[in-house]
Amino acid sequence: MNAASSSTAETIAASARSIVSPTGLIAGVDVGGTKIAVTIADAGGILARRFESTPLSGAPDTIGHCIQRLLQSCLADIGRAGIRVDALGVASCGPFARTADGLALAAPNLCGGLSVSERGENNWTSIPIEASLRDLAATVRIENDAVAALVAEHRLGVLRRCSHAAYVTWSTGIGVGLMVDGRILKGKAGNAGHAGHMTFAHASGPGCGCGNQGDVESVSGGAALARQWGKPVEDLFAEASRGNRQAKTLIDNAIEHVSAMIYNLIVTLDLERIAIGGGLFQAQQAMLLPALRAGVFNHPSRRGLSALTGDADIQPVHNARNTADLAALCLVMPGSWQDESVPQWETLQ
Repeated sequence: MNAASSSTAETIAASARSIVSPTGLIAGVDVGGTKIAVTIADAGGILARRFESTPLSGAPDTIGHCIQRLLQSCLADIGRAGIRVDALGVASCGPFARTADGLALAAPNLCGGLSVSERGENNWTSIPIEASLRDLAATVRIENDAVAALVAEHRLGVLRRCSHAAYVTWSTGIGVGLMVDGRILKGKAGNAGHAGHMTFAHASGPGCGCGNQGDVESVSGGAALARQWGKPVEDLFAEASRGNRQAKTLIDNAIEHVSAMIYNLIVTLDLERIAIGGGLFQAQQAMLLPALRAGVFNHPSRRGLSALTGDADIQPVHNARNTADLAALCLVMPGSWQDESVPQWETLQ
């Protein structure tokens, strides 16, 4: 490992190495728009996992109570009910807001009071996530889910030994985690990387759930594609594979915008590798991966600046099925727990 790579590994693991482990247990929480999952692990690997649908009604702290309940159920499953785990990593859709009581979620797909869609489950404008979780662990680390996946890919996946990289999730929405000079870019409230809300003057469509018009997510996200097509996104890709010209046009337009976003990130931040995952991408990888590579590196309008793009590459995530769970755990996993050859982190059930 060269000096730059060693520095990167040390930077990523800095907070994890400082964790004292009196119980030997860590927990990871994946908070999504449709599902919350909690996983418990020790140095030997995954011990228990529970999940349920994301509750979107009641008081704003309902999601926090859901996490508490799932964590306690996992602990009961392994005979450790009622204890406080050493560290808790939370990977959540964003963005976040800093409040007097700690970090809060301000995600339009969770907070009905922020969404411009017609979802009416709640009128929340923020969710007090950090305040709800402080008593569950000695250490709590909350990150955007794309940042958490970036950490996991750096520790366990295709971004190992990279110092200048990004993780892109292409799913219902589009999110990004960014690393430059071996450091994760955070921003003033932990929101760096929301490149899915990068806007393009020529983009048009029904608008993004956040309220933007013409951003990448409003054109290319799975929810946006389903709205434009009028049927589930799986039907859109199936029709495109059968030669439906309208379906192919929608997909080509989506690929163009995601490609432009990735190109802009590479030339702005001088990145060496992009890891890409997410439900939509994983389901359609055979079509989307070569198209994205072509759109970034061989597009007629993007042939300049080869010094910046020539040695960059795009790779699918290493362990797509388990990315979200591993990402939350990797936020707080001590560096001594695994090396590149340890297999137990590849076999999450």
